Order: sequence, then C-alpha cells, then structure tokens
Amino acid sequence: MAVLGYLIYGHNIQPRITLNLPAEKFASKVAIYTTLVGPIAKYILTIMPIASALESLLPLRYRNWKLTRIMINTALLVSTVVLAIAFPSFQSLASLIGAIMIVLVVEACCLPEIDEDDYDEDDKEADAVWKAIDKRMDSQRKDRREARLKQEIKKYRASNQQMRTKMLDVSIEPITTAEYFE
Repeated sequence: MAVLGYLIYGHNIQPRITLNLPAEKFASKVAIYTTLVGPIAKYILTIMPIASALESLLPLRYRNWKLTRIMINTALLVSTVVLAIAFPSFQSLASLIGAIMIVLVVEACCLPEIDEDDYDEDDKEADAVWKAIDKRMDSQRKDRREARLKQEIKKYRASNQQMRTKMLDVSIEPITTAEYFE
C-alpha cells in the first residue's frame, strides 16, 4: 500500500493516507469523515457503560436529569484526556488494569461465598471423614518413611562396617607437633 502511494503521489506523499486524498472529491470526503467518526464512535461505545453505571449510583431524583448526564460525560472525557496526557503510553496501563480487573472478576465469580450458617451436620461428618482419611494416610506415609529410613541406616552401617574392616590393617602411630611440621 505504501509503495503504491509513493508511486502515485511521488515525493509529495503525506504520512497519513487521508492527507493524500484529493479534498475536492466526494469519495475522499466520505473516507476522511468515516476515518474521523470511527474513533469517536469507539470512544462513545466504550464510555457509555461506565457513564450508565455512574448514573445508576446516583439517587433516583438525579438520574434522569440532562445536566447530570452532561456532567458525568464531561467528567469522564476530562479524566480520559488527563490520563492520556499523564500517561503517554496509556495503552500499557490500560492493559495492566484490564488484566487485573479480569483476575478480580474471575476470582469473584469462581469463588463462592461461604456462609457459616450453611455449615450443617453433613459438613461436620464430611470433615470428620476427611480428617480420619488424612490421619490414616499420614500414618501410612510415616510407616513407609520409617521403614525406608531403617533400610538406609542398615545399608549405611553395612558399608561403614566394611570401611572399618578395611582400616584395621592400617596402623596409625601418633606423632608430635614437631614431627608434623618437619
């Protein structure tokens, strides 16, 4: 596309495609206005649910006032502009916030609330059964662990005994410090 634009317009090519279109033609005007309307419509579609949510937080008598809607929408627009100026790479910040919000929403949806009033006799019985199973499994693991440890100690002592037997032939005579440093 860029190569074709350069071939058509030569050195007079502009960085944006809409700047290269002839301004006097109707099709060019439609393309330019469509390009302008896209981001505005996208912004409106993104902000409207937020504005509606904020409006629903207001008392009933203020919800249907036109002035209230104008103030909320203006505040959202101003806050968006301030954020865009404060954070030039706002896309990264928005991605981070989106990821955090998704984690929080998924966590809130997937983790049911546990109410202590719902804890009844069946739950107590199930807890007792699981506790007994855990105790039995711990006992079995302990028995296996102790048996394995005894086996390892026996094996170590057997190999250590062989070393003692091998070292019986070696006689070590004590030496004095003077002899050591000679």
